[in-house]
Amino acid sequence: MKKAIQDHYGPMTAKTYDDIAKKYFWAYPQVLEAVAMEALYARKNHLRNVKNTYSILDLGMGTGNLSETLLQTYFEISKTETLPKSVHLLGTDMSQPMMKEARIKLQKFSQLDFQIKELDLNNLLREIEGATFDTVISSFALHHLDSDKKRKLFEKIFSMLNPGGLFVFADRVSHGNCQEDVEEGGYLAVVADRFRKIFGSSAPDLEASIEILKEQFNEDGDQPSGLNDQIQWMKEVGFNNVRSPFLSFGCAVISGSKESSCSKEYL
Repeated sequence: MKKAIQDHYGPMTAKTYDDIAKKYFWAYPQVLEAVAMEALYARKNHLRNVKNTYSILDLGMGTGNLSETLLQTYFEISKTETLPKSVHLLGTDMSQPMMKEARIKLQKFSQLDFQIKELDLNNLLREIEGATFDTVISSFALHHLDSDKKRKLFEKIFSMLNPGGLFVFADRVSHGNCQEDVEEGGYLAVVADRFRKIFGSSAPDLEASIEILKEQFNEDGDQPSGLNDQIQWMKEVGFNNVRSPFLSFGCAVISGSKESSCSKEYL
C-alpha cells in the first residue's frame, strides 16, 4: 500500500492537489471546516485540559489543508478567549512532495512549532513512541486502510491522546446499510457530475463516469468503511461521546473523546 500511495501522490499530484480537491471533491472546504468547528467550538471543552502547549497530530496531512484550517480557526479564537499561545503540530504523510507543500502552508503561522514526518499509518506507535497529543485530526486518509487496520489505528490513537483529548477525522464512508448505500451512490454521482461539467462534451455520460471513478478508486487502494461501523469501533476501543456531526453524499466527520476526570462535552 505504501508504494502505491507514494506513487499516486507524487510531485505532479502534490502541485495540483488543492485545485483538484476543490473542483472534484464534494463539499471539500466544508468538510475541513466541519472538523475545525467540531474540535474548537462544538467540543471545545477538551481544550480546558491543555496545560501549556496545545499539541496536535495530523495523520495523512497531504498538502496541509486540514491543519491550515484548524490553526487559522484556533488562532482567531485565541484573540478573544484564553487559550494556550504555544501550539505544537506533528504532521505525517507518506508522500514527500505533499509534505513539501504542507510545510509552505504552515510557515505563515509564526506562533506554531511544527514538525512534518514521513510515516506509515500502520507503524504509528513504533514511529512516534511515547508521544501524546491533545487533538488528533485526519482528512481523507484513513480510507486507504482496511477495516481491521482502521480499528487497530483507532486503538493506537486512543492510547496517544492525553486525558480529555479529542480525535476528529473526515473521510469517505462506504455502503453498509440503506442510508450509507444512498450516501455512497450520491458521492460517486456528484463527483462524476463535476467531472463531466469540467470536460464538457468530451466527457462520457454519467453512468460511464461513475464506473471510471470506481475503477480509479480501486486502483488508488481506497477501502472506505461504513459510518456506523467506524463509530462502533471507536466506542469499542474506549472513545466516549462518539458521533458524526457531518454527513453529506458519502463524506463524513466523526469524533470521539478520551474522558478525563473533569471533562464534559458540549453535545
